[in-house]
Amino acid sequence: MVGKTLVHDKKALVLLIGTNPLANYIIPLYFKTFHRYKNFVFIFSEDNQEQKGTQAYAERVKQLLHLSPNQVLFVPLKDIGNVQQIIEDLDTIGIWEKFDEVHLNYKPGTKPMVVAIYNYLKNLYKDRFSASYLDTRRFKLVYDNGDIFPVIGDLRNYFFLEIKTLLRLSFYEKLKVESWEEFEFKETLEAIKNLVIEEKRIDEFLSWLENPFRKIFKADKDLFKTAKRFKDHLKKPEIKEYIEKLELSTPDFIWKVLESLPEEKKLTVGKTLWIPPENLGKDALKRRVKDSIEFLDGLWLEWYVYRELKDKLEDLGLKEKLQFGLSLKAQKDSKPFELDLFIVNGYQLIGISITTEDRSNVCKLKGFEIIHRVKQIGGEEGRAFLITGLSKEKVKEIQKDLSFIDGSLESKIVIYGKDDWEEIGIKLIDEIF
Repeated sequence: MVGKTLVHDKKALVLLIGTNPLANYIIPLYFKTFHRYKNFVFIFSEDNQEQKGTQAYAERVKQLLHLSPNQVLFVPLKDIGNVQQIIEDLDTIGIWEKFDEVHLNYKPGTKPMVVAIYNYLKNLYKDRFSASYLDTRRFKLVYDNGDIFPVIGDLRNYFFLEIKTLLRLSFYEKLKVESWEEFEFKETLEAIKNLVIEEKRIDEFLSWLENPFRKIFKADKDLFKTAKRFKDHLKKPEIKEYIEKLELSTPDFIWKVLESLPEEKKLTVGKTLWIPPENLGKDALKRRVKDSIEFLDGLWLEWYVYRELKDKLEDLGLKEKLQFGLSLKAQKDSKPFELDLFIVNGYQLIGISITTEDRSNVCKLKGFEIIHRVKQIGGEEGRAFLITGLSKEKVKEIQKDLSFIDGSLESKIVIYGKDDWEEIGIKLIDEIF
């Protein structure tokens, strides 16, 4: 476990490997980059019946920092809650005579773990010992002598990670990210922006989507299982009533939105609903209408937010698919991970959940979900945003409810409602950067 002969250098960084993978990575990256540290001691919890091990995090950090085997010493602790056991583990490992000086970064780590290791190394090295911790709220490194780095700005201005690095730190692999170039509904999105959002007809549009649109197309979750099922569905008496409502009562501005759909994906012919011919197969049916239905059902808002952000993010130097993107899908073993929209601000993960929902209970659940997902990958440094179809009053209620659950959540999630949609790009940029 101790490792091979170290790189010829008599100073070492001692790092406590916790369950915040991002902090585990940023701290040694900082000392490696700015202080030219070549030797690293990774202290981690041993995996046993009493505690969850963090050796895998230590191994992953070593890999992503491209450290050679003779640059890293691994020190397992049998019980991170027992000071005497920690000291015994540090004594028996037999490595400390290799260094003339050590620097301890003591966050993350349990309190007994921090106290024991700090005192042990300070007593051993005396004035050749120094220490610091990462302030995850301010994104600064704070030294025990009172120094702070950086004095101006924060560490997000020095390290620019890609989403794949954040995912790999938590043992996820990126599967897919959507890009603007691949997006097929640009003209329709422009119509929604101009005719719905800028003309302040959001409520009318959302009402139409609820009834008749979703009554026709979202009543059967297996609608596209076979072409026959889709055709039979449209012939049902109750569905025919909604079709009649669509054809007779749809406002002109929504007809313009429908007419802007790609020619080969239109849901209507003139001002009537497109009915598939009897001989149309399942695959051809899906190509014709499935994407359009999913887009109008809610994906349009995700793409609208993305459209409002894309140019602004690129002006800031961020790269599409690498440091921002839409519909992120990743996987860890068989566990999926998804974010509607992500931005990496330096090394801080911004996760944005987007929904047209106006029901408070549903939006609150989505708030909890996005907070959890951002923390999974972005650690304590991550920040969550929720864009909803809520009114101003309901936004305030949900924001207050989520903040009351845990005081630390107040700055971890920002919620927007439909009144924010028109200027959502500017509002997000101002809040994030």
